Amino acid sequence: MIRVVTLEPFLPEDVGAVCSLLYQTYGLGTEPAGSLPLPEEAERKKPAGTYDAELLLLEAESVKLVADDKLLYLMKSKLYVPEGPLGSPPIHGHAQMGGQRAVVTTALFPKKLREGTEEFRMRLAKQAIREIGRTWDLRSCPEPKCAMHPPWAEGFETHTTPMLCNFCRERSEERIRLAAT
Repeated sequence: MIRVVTLEPFLPEDVGAVCSLLYQTYGLGTEPAGSLPLPEEAERKKPAGTYDAELLLLEAESVKLVADDKLLYLMKSKLYVPEGPLGSPPIHGHAQMGGQRAVVTTALFPKKLREGTEEFRMRLAKQAIREIGRTWDLRSCPEPKCAMHPPWAEGFETHTTPMLCNFCRERSEERIRLAAT
């Protein structure tokens, strides 16, 4: 089961659309699981209004009912991860690789995307598919049409349909089968 939790206000229709598209992609039960507060422990002093992505996933409250449930948190504030050798990466979401939790933020969505629109829902769902995929150890994909393609890469924004390529779909199905046994 994939449970979708909002950490900031989202339209119920947007959350419902994400749940529907996650179900279509992974074939697992997906449901909205309510709202929880942003964990204060994860808020960074600088820059203000930014949350440490790793700490957020550790500190956010849980709504899991079964041990193998996946949790997807939705938020609008900016996320932070430590700088790498190439500087600060743009963070659209973060997941515990091979773990249970993932978070998606709309902070870096293009300004033209408005909540309640089909374009916004598709973009949110595509990012959600990517982050949930990472909880099943899916890696970045070179196929621009695939939701596992890096979100900062040109092809991710160009191809708006939230879907997995054949390779990533087969890999996710294998991981889901292994988790169920």
